[in-house]
Amino acid sequence: MTATPAPSDERDVASAADGVPAPGDCPRCGAPHAPDQAYCLECGRRLTPGAGAGPARGWRALSLYGSDWAWPVLAALVVAVLVTVAVVAIERTDRQAATETLFATGPQGEEVSATAGGESDPTETELPAQTLTQPPTTATPTGTRPADGSRGSLVQWPAGTNGWTVILRSVPENEGRPAATRQARGASDAGLSDVGVLDADEYSSLHPGYYVVFTGIFSREEETARAIETARSSGYNDAYAARVAQ
Repeated sequence: MTATPAPSDERDVASAADGVPAPGDCPRCGAPHAPDQAYCLECGRRLTPGAGAGPARGWRALSLYGSDWAWPVLAALVVAVLVTVAVVAIERTDRQAATETLFATGPQGEEVSATAGGESDPTETELPAQTLTQPPTTATPTGTRPADGSRGSLVQWPAGTNGWTVILRSVPENEGRPAATRQARGASDAGLSDVGVLDADEYSSLHPGYYVVFTGIFSREEETARAIETARSSGYNDAYAARVAQ
């Protein structure tokens, strides 16, 4: 005796009780079919899915996310996104820090001297070399004896002239100018040329508080080498070159 299939309404009640969509019957041949079945297996008729077929297929699709490989893939994707965001933030921070450092350590302004741009100090008058070697008034050309040719004669430093000379002695002011003049005449008597006395207080390039005994009037420091050698050979072992500037 063959068992009679349960009516479709009974299957619907049983399936609803279980929370699973109930199967249906083919409208042509009456053969039962699954809720999401597209064609009847008996007669081949295209079937219309039941009311629960759509949700059933959705639940089966969602069940893929419960597999072993789905969650690791999602976790890896989240980690990749977080790493990318972190890298971008670090690069932006480094770029901003580099820009701030560039502005903080940029080139500093340099002080410009009062004589920049080729302008000379109005208190100084640099004379050409030929003028210094042929000083006016009482000064005689460098390396020559005074006009009278007598030893013991002294020369005056040309007024308003900056140049170089050789210092023989520095006499403190409290000893008086006559003491410096006597030493200058002694140097002239020893055969040195263009010997004279300078008041160091009148020249910014000299140490104040002294009367300076000098020999020679030069336009450049290099020209003092021979005069230094001559002075030292005459007993002035401490002779040295010095700039004379007001």
